[in-house]
Amino acid sequence: MKKYLFFLLVLCLFSCTPSVEKDFKKIPTEFDTLENLIKHINPSKKYIYWECVYKEYEKTSKVIISKGDSSSIRNLKYDVPRDGFINKNWTGYYYIAYQDGKKLKYAYDTKSLQTFIGKIDNLANALLIAETQNFSVDLKKKLGSSYKKTSNGFELHLAKFHSCPTQTEAFKISIDTLGNLEPKTLNYFYNVYKDVCAD
Repeated sequence: MKKYLFFLLVLCLFSCTPSVEKDFKKIPTEFDTLENLIKHINPSKKYIYWECVYKEYEKTSKVIISKGDSSSIRNLKYDVPRDGFINKNWTGYYYIAYQDGKKLKYAYDTKSLQTFIGKIDNLANALLIAETQNFSVDLKKKLGSSYKKTSNGFELHLAKFHSCPTQTEAFKISIDTLGNLEPKTLNYFYNVYKDVCAD
């Protein structure tokens, strides 16, 4: 009887452990950093000019990528956004400036980034939208670095990092071509401190 109960317990533990489905592929290593994702942005609409900028708080700006004719915006008013679609804690943020007709527009949050990109029809764009919601690629684990193309977007296995306590949470995320994102937690797969934070 004890052996039978032990067998059932082991079977339950293995069946409850999250895993990646067989039809998922490994996310390419070129998509493991935010700036690499940004360099793969491919908006649906053809803009005269656009650039993605990393703005350090109270300091300099760095253009990560630019496409089109930069001279076309010389006579347009350039107002640097005070926030970005991704913010790096205490260091800076990312935004996009783009010329749409005779106006200069900006992508500075998830919604405006989706407007700029348009249809979410490639992996890099899907991962970037997920990154705005603090989901990241973790190439060390399949549960944090797998994807599948679907008829209406992508399914992604990504990670969310928590600093206090230090741990990594696995998520399965569905994202459609409009950028709508539905996350489902699959539990924690890395936990340095199993106790509660001091603060």
